[in-house]
Amino acid sequence: MRRFPRGGGKRDGGKHSSPNAGLGEAAFAGALGIQLGGLNYYAGEPEQSALLGEPLCRLDRRSILSANILAFVTTALFILASAAILGFAELAFYKILA
Repeated sequence: MRRFPRGGGKRDGGKHSSPNAGLGEAAFAGALGIQLGGLNYYAGEPEQSALLGEPLCRLDRRSILSANILAFVTTALFILASAAILGFAELAFYKILA
């Protein structure tokens, strides 16, 4: 299992032009051990953005698979945690009414 430095989201999140997207994108880059940002094209116009994360791993097909797995697992954990919280809240609500 590869070990990556912690704190990429906090360290690099503020560099992004969007305060909302920066933390998530930087944390994702750190978790995968890749670097995001740099030169991008929007509507055919070049735009230089801040570099987020460290390029610890070479980008290849496995990077895409790893990103998809990370997105799936974090989504599944969020859904499970939300269901648990809502379940406990519902139990507490019915206990109050009883």
